[in-house]
Amino acid sequence: GQNEELIVPELVDECARSMNQRYVRGALTRVDRMIPYDTLVKELKFLPDDLDILLNRLRELGLASNVEVTKERKSLSKSRWQVVYFAGEGECLSTTKSDACLAMLKITLRDLDRKLVDRENLLKRLSAEVKLAIKEKQKRKAMYALKSKKRQEKQIENIRAQRVNLEIVFESLQKVNDDKEVLQVLRKGSVEIKRVIEVHGLSVDHVAEILDEVRDQVEEVDELSNVLAGDTELSEDEAIDLNAELESLVAEETKTMDGLNQNTKENKHAVTESSPIKTAVDSAPSFEDPQHTMKPVLQRHSEKEEKTAVLN
Repeated sequence: GQNEELIVPELVDECARSMNQRYVRGALTRVDRMIPYDTLVKELKFLPDDLDILLNRLRELGLASNVEVTKERKSLSKSRWQVVYFAGEGECLSTTKSDACLAMLKITLRDLDRKLVDRENLLKRLSAEVKLAIKEKQKRKAMYALKSKKRQEKQIENIRAQRVNLEIVFESLQKVNDDKEVLQVLRKGSVEIKRVIEVHGLSVDHVAEILDEVRDQVEEVDELSNVLAGDTELSEDEAIDLNAELESLVAEETKTMDGLNQNTKENKHAVTESSPIKTAVDSAPSFEDPQHTMKPVLQRHSEKEEKTAVLN
């Protein structure tokens, strides 16, 4: 191609699928997948012969097809009016008259855009000529350029008006096709709902009957659960034995607790008897009060002297 890339047979499938994904992945509507032939040549930078090889391979794979244009357009060059429709894996390749009409409108809008760009460039050039002629004081030349400029402005206005009208038709046709697809889906959905109702015999009475059956089954399951739960209850003899064993365990536990309480009381009594030692220590005079400290000592010394006098 123009980018000097060589397409070998081993890479034809890979290149063809890559081209298909380029135009399928980002497309929001069917018309977005309809690409004019010359646009493909320009964007992919392939020579027409290389591009034809890839398109033929996509047609063989069921991933591309040509959009049929009207008879009066078939006589024109392929590069201008051939439109390729790219499809995804497993999608239908057939195109409709609406697709052909949308494709023609798309190409016409593209041609108008090109004309508009050419006219605007010409208008800029004429405006520059008018300014130059006025600067050079060439009145006749300035007048001629000014008239041409006015004609171009008028043609630009006409092209823009035509483009607006074509856009209205294009968008309306596209909207109708979208609505048609939605209607077809709704119709198929309605038929399927009706079929399911008829096959399965669905009705209000039938549903109510099923709900009654479900309620009865739920009640039956509850009864079975209650019966199964009843089998786990103890017999009278088993209950008497368990009660006797429980009373024995309670008595043993009570006896153990009484023994612990008795030991606790004895320990407390022993502690109480040894408490005077602690009391004597606690009642020792404080060194902070010298008078209080000396009084018991003087008193004991006086008592000792009295006992000695009596003995003598």
